[in-house]
Amino acid sequence: MTANTKLGLVERLNAGENIFCAEGYLFELSRRGYIAHGVWVPEFILEQPEVLKNLHYEMAHAGSDVIEAFQYYTHREKMRQVGREKDLEKINRIALRVAREVAQEKNLLFAGGVSNTNIFRKGENEDQIRAMFDEQVRWSKEEGVDYMIAETISFVGEAKIALDVIKSYNLPAVVTFTIHKRAPNGSIQTLDGVPVGIACRELLENGATVVGVNCTRGPEMTLEVVEEIIKFCPPERVCALPIAYRTTKEEPTF
Repeated sequence: MTANTKLGLVERLNAGENIFCAEGYLFELSRRGYIAHGVWVPEFILEQPEVLKNLHYEMAHAGSDVIEAFQYYTHREKMRQVGREKDLEKINRIALRVAREVAQEKNLLFAGGVSNTNIFRKGENEDQIRAMFDEQVRWSKEEGVDYMIAETISFVGEAKIALDVIKSYNLPAVVTFTIHKRAPNGSIQTLDGVPVGIACRELLENGATVVGVNCTRGPEMTLEVVEEIIKFCPPERVCALPIAYRTTKEEPTF
């Protein structure tokens, strides 16, 4: 890896670099027996942070330019579902501090994360969603992240809330959609009916640093979405993170 990791995300992108961010923590840790299927909350972080730290080292060894704090599904709604809402801040701060330690040791970028809440309802609970994102982004800012990732989001409305919150803390934002299926008219859309390329363009116009797609689709089907996005967005501001499964046109998502 020849990247100048002393520069931030924006500076490195402006210099023409490609940034690699290894993920897949949820499924890999589930495969190893640390996360239960279904609710998918990584409660083990509270008791066994060294397990997470070791996986961060593996991601660094694999060539990642970024260590992302494993904050996926550690938001208030998910913690409530498993009866551990009182541990909300604790689990986030542990995840952030473990990631920061590895990022600093390996001289890599350090990212925080927010994810889909699964309860977004346009016009009904935006304030609740905003508050959930705000606390996670605030803790991430306090722990010194270089930028934030908002990922696995299916609604433009929810993505825009996440972006607004991240911008309010003066952090660069990478925002990625998960796209489940084509609309009946063949368009690749978000769940609120916006063509994915237009959705990503709107996020860039609203201040996102990078936009793209993650999760649910294997490499080939992820590229199908990327091709739509780059019709509307500069390729150098587009990212993609496929799931580690082979999916097809007949079954585009896992």
